[in-house]
Amino acid sequence: MSKFAEIRMKRRGEKRRKKSTLNKYVPGKNRTNSFTRRDKRSVFKLTIQSMGSIAMLTVQIIIVCLIGYAVVHFFGQRLSNTGEAMRPTLSNGEVVLVDRLAYNAVSPRRGHVVAFRPHGNENANIAIRRVVAVAGETIQIIEGRIYINEEEMSLPYFGEGTLYPGLAMHPITLEANEFFVIGDNHLGSVDSRMPDVGVVRRGDLYGRIWFSLGDERGFVR
Repeated sequence: MSKFAEIRMKRRGEKRRKKSTLNKYVPGKNRTNSFTRRDKRSVFKLTIQSMGSIAMLTVQIIIVCLIGYAVVHFFGQRLSNTGEAMRPTLSNGEVVLVDRLAYNAVSPRRGHVVAFRPHGNENANIAIRRVVAVAGETIQIIEGRIYINEEEMSLPYFGEGTLYPGLAMHPITLEANEFFVIGDNHLGSVDSRMPDVGVVRRGDLYGRIWFSLGDERGFVR
């Protein structure tokens, strides 16, 4: 082989080496760029996961807010007791919490302290009294004593003094969803014994009084 041919062969070899070196950096044909594509896919996946986590967190926050609102609206509504009718259980101006959902599931029972609007009048102040007789019972007050279904009831809620009979001088039979209420301070209470209040219907109930925020805060019994 002539010297000229050898030089020519060397030059071709150098050109091939340069070309192969350049090919390492050609986009789409080298490992470096394949890693870059994988990195992009990873970043995209991480972005999707982050968006999913943010969406889940947002949903959880909304649910917690809705639960908090429901608890406050249905169990934490404040109501101020007006007058002395429920003394000593509740004083005038004492703030209480009302359970608005209680009577959607169950009926009031004897002894429950309830809030209601007399005769369902939306413009009337909400009154607070204690349930003495429930639907299906017959109540009568004779000589200051309460008789339910002709049986004398000993109720510990009421203070001293002769219980004024009012409308209950004669037997009153309560129909479905009707209740007879009296204030614990029966001597100073306007309640079912008077025509201004009369029998309380379930639709007139605002809720059950369950907690007092007064000086001696605690459950109302």
